[in-house]
Order: sequence, then C-alpha cells, then structure tokens
Amino acid sequence: MSNYYQHFLMSMSGGQAPMHPVDINGIPIPGIPSVGGPVAPIPMAPNSITLPHSPAPYFQSAVASETPGYTAPTAQRWRRRFTGMEPVKHKRTRSGCFTCRSRRVKDKDPKSKGASKAPKAAKSKEKSPAQSIEYDDEEPPAESPKVKLETIIDEDEPADSSPAVSASYKQSTPSTSVSVSAAASQDTSSPSASRPPISASSPDYNAETGKYSTSASPAASTSASSSTGTELTSTAQSSLLDYSHLTSEMQDCIHWFHQNITHYHYGVISDPDDFFSLTLPNLALYDDGLLYAVIGFSNYLRTMESPNGDMENFLVPFNSSVTLLLNAMRQGTKPTVVMLATILQLATMEEYLGDWISVMGHQVAAKELITQLYTVDNMMETSIGRVLLAWYSRFDCFVGIMGRFATALPQEWFTRYVEDMAHRTAADPLNVLVLQEEGASHLRICSEEIARLNYKISNNLMMPQDYFVEHGRISALMKRYFDGMNSLLLDPTYAIDFAEENIEPDPYGVVNLHDPQVRLFKAPLFGVNVLRAEFHSIFIMHSFQQAISDRTGPVFKECQRHAYAICTIFEGIEKYTQAPRGALLLVQSCLGLAAMFFPPDQNHRNWLRRKFALIESIGYIQSVNFRSNMTKFFDDPTTLRWWLPDDGGYTPILDKVRSFTDERNLVAKQWQEELRDVSHIFKSLDISNP
Repeated sequence: MSNYYQHFLMSMSGGQAPMHPVDINGIPIPGIPSVGGPVAPIPMAPNSITLPHSPAPYFQSAVASETPGYTAPTAQRWRRRFTGMEPVKHKRTRSGCFTCRSRRVKDKDPKSKGASKAPKAAKSKEKSPAQSIEYDDEEPPAESPKVKLETIIDEDEPADSSPAVSASYKQSTPSTSVSVSAAASQDTSSPSASRPPISASSPDYNAETGKYSTSASPAASTSASSSTGTELTSTAQSSLLDYSHLTSEMQDCIHWFHQNITHYHYGVISDPDDFFSLTLPNLALYDDGLLYAVIGFSNYLRTMESPNGDMENFLVPFNSSVTLLLNAMRQGTKPTVVMLATILQLATMEEYLGDWISVMGHQVAAKELITQLYTVDNMMETSIGRVLLAWYSRFDCFVGIMGRFATALPQEWFTRYVEDMAHRTAADPLNVLVLQEEGASHLRICSEEIARLNYKISNNLMMPQDYFVEHGRISALMKRYFDGMNSLLLDPTYAIDFAEENIEPDPYGVVNLHDPQVRLFKAPLFGVNVLRAEFHSIFIMHSFQQAISDRTGPVFKECQRHAYAICTIFEGIEKYTQAPRGALLLVQSCLGLAAMFFPPDQNHRNWLRRKFALIESIGYIQSVNFRSNMTKFFDDPTTLRWWLPDDGGYTPILDKVRSFTDERNLVAKQWQEELRDVSHIFKSLDISNP
C-alpha cells in the first residue's frame, strides 16, 4: 500500500494535519492526474471542478464537541481497547486480569498447572506481537470445562481506568489476536481453535480467489465445509456464522445489519449471492478492522432512525476501524480481500457523511489493492471478485465524471466485466438477477466511457470534431444497452399496481403514479427500477452541456423527459410499501441532476425540498456546498440550514451529524469545492432564464 494512503488514514484518525492528496511529501497519488495546469473546457461546457484536498479530521474531536461530558481516551487506552495490535503488559489480580478485564478461570488439572509454569520468555518466543495480549499464566487445556463468566471489576481498580466511550464498547472487544470461538479463548495451544488468519500468504484463505483451502471454521458452532477450495459465499449463503463470542451490543449490531441493510445501501443494483447481507458480515468475523467498519455503518443508519441518537455509537467503532487499518499497513500486512472490503466499507460511510474528498482517498487505495490481488481475468471467476468490482467501480466512475478525469481502473477491467456477464447470461438466460447484474455492467462501461471522453477534451487530448464523433458513439451505445434492458426485463406480470398502495393525494406532486404509462416493477425485477433511474441520469449527464446551451432545443426537452422519469421512479419507490430498504438512497444521486431541468415554479421546488429532506433524514447527508448551491436554485437562503420551513423533520441527531460533517469539510472547503458539488453544473445554472 502506498505511503499516501497511510498519511491519509493518519489525518482521519487524528495522526496529523490533512495534506494535499496529489502530492504528500512528494508522493503522487497513483491513478490521479496532477492539478494546477491549464484545463481546456469541453466544447459548450462550463468550467470543470478541480481536484479537492484531503479530509478535515477528526472523529475523536467530533465526539468531544458533540457529546456532553465526553473525555477523549489517551492513545494508550485507545489502542488497548480497540486495536489489540501492539504488545500490552498484563497486570494480574486475585480475581482476574486488570489490563484486559477478563476473569481468570483456574484449572485443577495438574498437567495444565505444570505446563503453565514454563518460563515466560519461552512462551513469548512463540507468540507474535498480536498474540502477546493473551494470558501469560495458567491456561486450562482444551478438554477442561468451558466456563463462561461475566467480566468483573476488581476492588482495587481505579475509577478512571476505562476510557469514556459508549457503553456499547466498554466491554473487552475482539481483537486480531482473540479467537472467534469461546473455546479458543481458553486454549491457545490448539491451532484449530484459533481464528484463521486472513492474509495473502495464509494457507487457510486464498486472497486472490476468495476461497478456503481447509475445512477450518471461524466459529466453534459453525460446521465447515468438508470439501477443500469451497468458495466462501457457498458456505455463507444460508445463514450468518456464529458470532456469540462478541459482546451483546455487537451481536445486536450484526443482527440488525443482517436484517436491515441491503446491497442497495452500497450502490450495488444486484447481489444474487447475498454478499452484503451474509458474506460481508461473515468476513467481518475474521478481521477486527472490517468488523468495526461494519458495526460503525450499521450503527450509523440505526442511529439516524432515532431523533435523539448518539453520534458516539458509530464514530467510536468507525475510528477504531481506521486505526486498525492504519496499524496493519504500518506493519506491512499483505493485501487481502478483507482489507479491500474494509476500505470500501469506509468509503461507503464517507459517502453517507457527504465527504467525497475522503471517498476519493479510499477509492485510490482500493484501486491499488484490486490490481495487487486480482488480474483482469481472475476477478470475474468468483462472486466475491465480481461484487467487489461492482462496489468499487461505482466510486471510480462517479469521481471520474464529477472531476473530469478518467477512471483510475483501466478500461479493460470494465470491458472484461461486460464480456463475462454476457457469457453468464447466455448460460442462464432466465435468471433475472444475473440479467440485472449484466445491466449494471453496461451502466458502468457507459459511465467509464463518459468519464474518459470528458477527461480527454478537458486536457486538450482530442480535437473538438473528434469529441463530437466519440460523443455520438457513446450515445448510441447507451441507447442500445438501455433498449436491450427494457426488452428483456420489463415484464408487465411484475408491474406494481399503485392503486393498491392507498397513496394519499399530494398537493405538491409533480408525477402521477396512477398514469397507465408509469411502469415500476416488484421483485424479482425491482432492481430494474433503480437501474433505469441510473441510466436516465447518465443520459442527462452525457447531454447536459448541449442541453444547457439551448434551453428551448430538442436536447433540453429530452433531458427534461429523463428528469421526470427519475422523479417518477423516486416517487414510486417511496410510496411502494414493499420496496427494499436502501433503494431510495441509490436513486437519490440522480435526483439532484434531474432538478436542473424542472420548471422554476413553487410546486416543483416544494416537491424537491421535501425529497431532499427525506434523503437526509434517512442518513444520506448533503454537503454544505451542495446546500449552498441549491439555495440559488430555490431562491431561498433558508434552505442552507434545512430544506423545510420551521425546521420540519430536522431532528437533533441530524443537526449533530450535519455540524460534524461541515466541520470535517471546513479545511478542504478553504482550498477547493468538493467533488460531489458538481460545480460545473451549478455554474451554468441561471434560474432567472429557465
């Protein structure tokens, strides 16, 4: 992993001040073009935005400022509670270990007692730094009774011995040295009882293929597959692995994640192998960095549902994940699939917090790991590889289009994805989930083409006449993919009947869901609704510059038609009671672009304001720059604070999270506009001349 990403993580965890992402101590970001040179505008296009800076810290300061009575833990305490990556000397008392707060379980077996008297120096030679937090004294053998006792506090323990963090994390939390099963925590001499290491060199797990090579199970109560080389997803599809070794609060977080979070929350349209609902939380049981990232994301969405929620619930585990990831990189840990998933999970969290600057930092690191772990061909061989590419490519394409530079991952990766999906659909033409996944691959290759075209013309790498030829080719490609998807997946048998939804009349409605021409689809074709919305948005993005040059021309009217299609899909998903959780969040990214083609009347503005308020109340925070630009669109400065009058729906937790995200982006705002603001769109906005 490059030194840039380590600097980036340090700035997130409070290690140092944020620095420019293009050049940190002379280290350029891989895959990102340098800024500062002249950038040629696209013909008939407004000026493009420039590359932003790294994020403003810090999670700990945010907790301190937003949580009354919060005392930031010292670095030593923080490492001890949440990382477990460094050696810690243990202090034993009569009733247990003072340092790790675990009760001692004595064994009367003389064999065990004799073995425990071996010199500690000899034991330390057999332990890695991560293993050194295990007991140094008596340990019961594997055949001894497994006694599960609650953690106690010694009488002589100081009152301030534990950091002032959320009660959910005051218990001893799992570290990379603690086994997954309860039995392993009492017997460190048995290799089969310890947690299988997830590394590129591990014999138990193949990081390149995402497959196990042994029958070892991470959980004591989970029966492993008897066959070797079994793909992880094949053992994780039916249910979650056993996570009873976690604290009750963590178990509750994982359970809530499994029950409520879908692939739509991650911007992935189709997940036929249940990666996000099952495989991802199962992978988290192998690595604390990913575990804390998953718990942080789960707690974030859950906290946003409570008007008086506590930010500490998600900031503490999220910061712990960043710290663990940074420690792993400092130790030279080899890249793994789990590390890649951790980085992408952190990027997803940053997106929800409205910080696309940090998203770009994670995206660059994820690209580096992908090219180290996979080749263009073998990434398509497993379901894990395919879904990781789908997860990553959304960030890559979005950042590329907004920043006017080519995607970090070369085009051949996107092309190979399309080719592989064509083979899969040919082999299983009736599988609608695979067909939707193929449609998503078409969407990404079109997005990559748009990003590369804009990058070339912005940097004088092609002539204007060549630009228009290439623009026409991409338009034809998009139309062919879109029409092909409609012909295969728009089955009227699965059309949603909104007459059964008991929709109340909306005085500010801009679409009519009862119109016979409105067609939205239920499961198993529900993902087609989201896919169509994203296709409509890239149609607008691709033709935007030409449309705004002539607001009365046919291109503008065509973009307006796409805009209303997006709004219809958004409204339909909102009103459909059986809509999967998270689907609305995926469509919201299309809504801001569609707003540019609405008539500037009060009815449309009120409708949009209510939708933006709904999006943020769910947990998808809009940046202060986006809100500032929308005040011009609405011609109402009060929308900078909140979308609705009289602070309707503006909960205390939403106010805290907004203040936190605005503070994090304050330093970056002093240098450049955020990537997410799409400044080259807003600069062309003229509400006085619709």
